[in-house]
Amino acid sequence: MAVKQYRVTATMAVVKVPGAQGGETYFRRGRKLPGSVESDEVKRLLALGLIEAVKDAPVSDQAAIDAAAKAAAEEKAKAEADAAAKAAAAAKAAK
Repeated sequence: MAVKQYRVTATMAVVKVPGAQGGETYFRRGRKLPGSVESDEVKRLLALGLIEAVKDAPVSDQAAIDAAAKAAAEEKAKAEADAAAKAAAAAKAAK
């Protein structure tokens, strides 16, 4: 079984991605969209000419892409939480 994939053809595309921080993610040209992007969003991006369909990928490849996107989002959230904690500690120490 294969999963339909899409690649960004525009210089940059803002894509609504369920579960992403802020509900959307920026993708540069050449990046493949994660499988979690809803079909209505894919239709919108296709209509605007921002993405194109690419050769179907095996399900295992799609799972790897989704896992990498999730790991990147979790890493970003952790980094932001660490930065907020450091800022709070610095503010507390300044008092």
